[in-house]
Amino acid sequence: MSSDIELLEQHRRGCESAFADLVRRHVGWIHGVARRRLRDSHIADDVAQAVFVLLHRKSPRFASDRSLVAWLHRSAWYATEVAARQENRRRRHETEAAVVRQQQPTGEDAQWQELAPMLDDLIERLSQADREAVLLRYYRQMSFAEVADATGTTAEAARKRVDRAIEKLRRLADSMNVAITAAALTIALGTQVATAAPAGLAAMTTAAALADSASAVVAASSPIAGGIARLMALAHAKVAASIVATVAVITAGASAVVLAAAAA
Repeated sequence: MSSDIELLEQHRRGCESAFADLVRRHVGWIHGVARRRLRDSHIADDVAQAVFVLLHRKSPRFASDRSLVAWLHRSAWYATEVAARQENRRRRHETEAAVVRQQQPTGEDAQWQELAPMLDDLIERLSQADREAVLLRYYRQMSFAEVADATGTTAEAARKRVDRAIEKLRRLADSMNVAITAAALTIALGTQVATAAPAGLAAMTTAAALADSASAVVAASSPIAGGIARLMALAHAKVAASIVATVAVITAGASAVVLAAAAA
């Protein structure tokens, strides 16, 4: 089976079926990210399309050594932020109707209901390596051997990294006042996140991503895709500014040391 980057390279060379394979491989869990955070399947459709519209646009410049699954997750996370803001603007002058449940969830189901909307926020707070391991294991539903192959390590090392990442997620959840055991979190990740995409979404998403930017088929997702790109650019700018500030502090410190030594 071709890797994500191999499929993306084939797409760069004009193979549309390779891009369609990428969509089918990832669209289900991406739709799940949006549905958990936004609680609206129709808006989640737009989010999924927007992510792949942006991937198609960026594919010529996508570095071959980057993790596509991590990039897709971050893009989906940004997309839900943009979509939520758009939805809030539409509802600004409306009163949100309360969701009435026939029966309140209990036990592990209650834990999941509380954790689900913030899960992907917490995953984004993991390190790159931990985030990729969790995404490959649970979102892509890979075995530990497959995770190891994708990340260039051993199955045992992959298992340990995933276990450590789950414990980090548990602690992050606890800091948000969501009490969940590592075992319950593992079960939830294994059963809840890799949901099937709605019927026809993969084909619709592929068509939207590969369509001309002026086409009506991309009307709903294009503003979200633009929003993702802006948030990514802002994040990169903040990182760059932080690096510049750190270098300036180090340089200033070094200069002070040199001056002090000279004075001595």
